[in-house]
Amino acid sequence: PDDDSGNKRVCICFSDTGDGNKGKAVIATVDSANAVTFGEVVTFNEASTTDIHCTYSLDGWVYVLFIDSATQMIAFNPELLTEKTEKKQIAGSIPNLVEICAVGHSVVGIYSSYAQTIYRTGNVLNIGAQYNWNNSYQGLFPSASITENNRFIIAYADGGNSSYGTTTILEISGNRIAGSFLNNSKDAIALESGEGGDTIKLGFGGYCACEGITAGQTIDSEGITAYSPLDGWLEIK
Repeated sequence: PDDDSGNKRVCICFSDTGDGNKGKAVIATVDSANAVTFGEVVTFNEASTTDIHCTYSLDGWVYVLFIDSATQMIAFNPELLTEKTEKKQIAGSIPNLVEICAVGHSVVGIYSSYAQTIYRTGNVLNIGAQYNWNNSYQGLFPSASITENNRFIIAYADGGNSSYGTTTILEISGNRIAGSFLNNSKDAIALESGEGGDTIKLGFGGYCACEGITAGQTIDSEGITAYSPLDGWLEIK
């Protein structure tokens, strides 16, 4: 966030090659003349640290995803970098497979083919339910960004499809991740009634938008079931 004088600030997290590759952070301040000054450098991880990704959440703290002996998460107050949570392991050591993304007041940790929400209670990190967004295939070199409201996009090299560049959009509801909204298959279910020759709306396998549907509602058809994980959405399978 900006400082009290309206100067822009950015948190830089890095591995200090001159000090055993320890994980460190510093706040850079940019004034109206574009002059840059740096605050005190603070160590957030004493072990050798790689694959560092950081983001600023609307809860006012900086969240950092990194790898030492495992994939870890930590958060700290940018106003006082020494005020921080304990680091929390969320996965094993998986280089080139991790990313972090702030989505409103939520933060999402992404690793391999999984994603989890991370939220803070005081100085304690909490981890939400794990969601498999790529059918257990590795999502290599993931990069994520918020798109709108509570949705975010992941771009990655699909380990299950010749490492082709691929994207998927996920949505957060509370501390849950609802799922991929760009996943279609041959299955379909009617979303409105009709007779022979009529043109009606269909929902295809995966997730689709459906006005008027409410979370928890189920629609059954021969061989196909549709369930609403969120208001306005159906999961068809």
